[in-house]
Amino acid sequence: MKYSFCKKPFINLEPWHEGINNSFFESDQIFAFWVSMLSGASAYCYGSHGIWSVGDGNFLAHWGRRIFREAKKPTVPLKIGKSNKLFLCAKGFIQGNINSKASGVGFI
Repeated sequence: MKYSFCKKPFINLEPWHEGINNSFFESDQIFAFWVSMLSGASAYCYGSHGIWSVGDGNFLAHWGRRIFREAKKPTVPLKIGKSNKLFLCAKGFIQGNINSKASGVGFI
C-alpha cells in the first residue's frame, strides 16, 4: 500500500528538549510545534531538559546544567497547549488550503 505525505499519522516526538545544551528556549519550542503541526504531524510532544534527567546540575551535565526545579517552571507547555487549541480550531479552515512547492531555494 502506498501512502502519500500526511495520509499516515505521525507524531513529532520532542524534536528539541527545552534547555538542552543550554539552548532551545521558548521561541524555539513554539516554532517547533507550529512547524511540526503545519507539516502534517497529528501530535507533538514537548520535553524539558532537567525533567527527564532529574537534573541536579551535575547529572548528565554534558547535555546542559538545567536543574529539575528550573525545568518545572517554563510556561512553554501552557503556550503549546494554547497553540494546539488554536491549531485545532483553524484546522478545518486551513486543511487543503495550503499549497507550497519547492523552488530549489526554499518554499514559494
